[in-house]
Amino acid sequence: MKVDDLVTKMKDHVEMETKRETEFIEALDGSLYLPRPSGWLAGWMRHMWFQNRMTKAASIVSPERWEILSEAYGTKWLVEYSNGCFGVINENA
Repeated sequence: MKVDDLVTKMKDHVEMETKRETEFIEALDGSLYLPRPSGWLAGWMRHMWFQNRMTKAASIVSPERWEILSEAYGTKWLVEYSNGCFGVINENA
């Protein structure tokens, strides 16, 4: 692969459109928490997507509990891009 092709691919990666994202908390024991959704259907879809990508189920917590947990452990984002790639972004880094 030529260097120019590699640079083009890197630029495409940087400019990828976000398809789906959600904020979550990961506790020290590995437990995962999601904030309360605005509706049951959207929450169910988010929960299934999150579980599929993280290969582990998360607990849904109330806004009060979310505040406590986010102060204790910080928050992260699970982001999926339009090309199907996904990753975790640590807000505390």
